[in-house]
Amino acid sequence: FIDYFLINELSRNNDGFKKSRYFHKDKYSNGGKLKAGPTWDFDWAWKDMWTCTEFENQDGSGWAHLINNCPTDNYSPDWYIRMLQDTTYANHMRCRYEEYREEFLNIAYIDNFTDSIASVVENAQLRHYQKWPFWGVSTDAPEIEPLAESYSGEIGKLQNWINLRLNWLDDNLPGHCYGPIIQVEESERESAISLYPNPTQESLWLKMNNQNGDRYEIWNIRGQCLKRDAIMNQITVLHFEHEGLYVVRVFQGSQLVHSERVTVIR
Repeated sequence: FIDYFLINELSRNNDGFKKSRYFHKDKYSNGGKLKAGPTWDFDWAWKDMWTCTEFENQDGSGWAHLINNCPTDNYSPDWYIRMLQDTTYANHMRCRYEEYREEFLNIAYIDNFTDSIASVVENAQLRHYQKWPFWGVSTDAPEIEPLAESYSGEIGKLQNWINLRLNWLDDNLPGHCYGPIIQVEESERESAISLYPNPTQESLWLKMNNQNGDRYEIWNIRGQCLKRDAIMNQITVLHFEHEGLYVVRVFQGSQLVHSERVTVIR
């Protein structure tokens, strides 16, 4: 869902969050989770268009997932508006975006990639525009800027648009990345660890068959470790002074064996 959001917002795709959206669900043996995608239908993307404010801005701004603010032929179910109210989801998305910006969403990488593709199809585009000579003429999308009248002009226009869009997303994408997301592999040890009640009002019981060297850590959502202590008994009581969202991590030596989000409600 995060990747689907990022590609359709990067391209500010007019159709990506309304009629041209796909979802699919893998069979149970392959995880059985609902997934967003595949992505498609980008003919009204990567450009500024006379449709509504979200898509007319020429400074790279505007949210495609707010398509329902526009007069439209198909309305979005607004899933992403609801999902972005979850700060954990927004933070995961911000981390993913920043990771991608260091890799294939780096503007130098994008420019090199588009230049290389432009070179590969150089001969094909000559034949194409000999058969359909519509340089400078809009074939469908109501673009604001004058259309390019050359192949190199079209490539440069696309690259400039992507650069503007990425700069705006850098400043406006919601969420905060507090560090790498730790993936915990399920094990027999982890299945024997339980934290309850969750949510809790003040105290939490950590139950496990402890061994020498076991310890727990309590982190807040700002990425700060609030407490770190050894586990000496099969049941350890954890106390929380304030309401909020926390992460409790359990270690055996240097190995992380359990990580769980905990909600404290007053």
